[in-house]
Amino acid sequence: MTNSIYIFFALLFFNSGICQLNNLTASPYSLFGLGKINEYNIGITNSLGRAGIALSGESELNGLNPSSLATTPLNKFFFDFGLKSEYNSFGNSNSSSKIPSFGFSNISIGLPLDSISGISISLMPYSEVGYLFAGVVNNIGGSTETYQSTINGSGGINAVSVNYGRKMNKKLNLGISTHYLFGTIKQMEMVQLEFDYLTLEDKSYYSGFDIGAGMQYQLNPHLSVASVLKIESRLNGTKDRQVKKIVDQTPEDIEQQKNLRLKSYKMPTEITIGIKYNFRTFNFVSDYKRSFYNSLNQSDAIGRYTDANMLGFGIEKRSASDRRAERDFRFRVGYNYDDGNLRVNGKKIATSAITAGLGISLDNRKQSYLNISYAYSSRGVVSNILVKEYYHTISLNFDFSDIWFVKRRYD
Repeated sequence: MTNSIYIFFALLFFNSGICQLNNLTASPYSLFGLGKINEYNIGITNSLGRAGIALSGESELNGLNPSSLATTPLNKFFFDFGLKSEYNSFGNSNSSSKIPSFGFSNISIGLPLDSISGISISLMPYSEVGYLFAGVVNNIGGSTETYQSTINGSGGINAVSVNYGRKMNKKLNLGISTHYLFGTIKQMEMVQLEFDYLTLEDKSYYSGFDIGAGMQYQLNPHLSVASVLKIESRLNGTKDRQVKKIVDQTPEDIEQQKNLRLKSYKMPTEITIGIKYNFRTFNFVSDYKRSFYNSLNQSDAIGRYTDANMLGFGIEKRSASDRRAERDFRFRVGYNYDDGNLRVNGKKIATSAITAGLGISLDNRKQSYLNISYAYSSRGVVSNILVKEYYHTISLNFDFSDIWFVKRRYD
């Protein structure tokens, strides 16, 4: 066990660097705020319309609700590692672009503390930045002359999460979660002035904590309800700025400033409610989430943050129990709609997605699974400054499960 935990923390810190080095999205909407909020989580919920706060933690990790850890079987150990690939196609009436991206999506472990409680630790992107605007035309102040610039953004915010769940009685589970968020968002603008260039590079560093709580209640053997609360918090930030002039291919520093204080970025209170219903080999899940941005009184350069609503639901079909079968298959479909948290020119930037997935057991004991998820999504509207974006996303989650601390009777 000790060696496995050492390996996990080595991967944790290694992948925190990978999150910063790779662009995990190519969405132009990652320009706003902290970037595009990561829609993906641990395990099977990605293909269930990103819903599932009422799912238990008996057979896999549920990253949507800490109270699910109360049902982690004694002596069981979970390890989940994920990868994600995204192909973006976006444009308006004037132009269009197609850009692929690929990166790490999560690394997580979970284990029981005793027969009624469990704990998990995970690292995943909280937000993703990866935009490129070329040929942006601006006017020189006080004249009719124009100049062109190229604006490139990268980076994002990571989240390290520690979650705890405890069984209060046979029907009620409670949990608490805390997240440390940190990361760097980089924006570089290159301005062309006839034969010379001017580069402006901003690196913004953010960090902070947030906390949340979760509940699951089993009404009967087939029906469970759940809720998750995330409390309002804020991220503090600083910025480094560097301005260079390039004349005859020779760079020259014009301005360099470090540790400029940024206005805190406020994170909203969020409330999610959900249900799970199982019938024979079918599981049905549905979640509704409301994010309270209005109370933050927060705006972006070209828009204002507003309350957001998300609805997701999904169905899973498990193969019939057959111990003789070498592999177990689980089929999943779902739908997700988010009306968006940013209003630009009176229009909210909404997102909808159709999801599908397959779970394939990796061992004869049917404890570990490869979970494959696909989503076809659309975001935004076509207008003078906004684009309609369509993107395909494929995620792979390797969900390993093993039994620890049990002495073998036979070798």
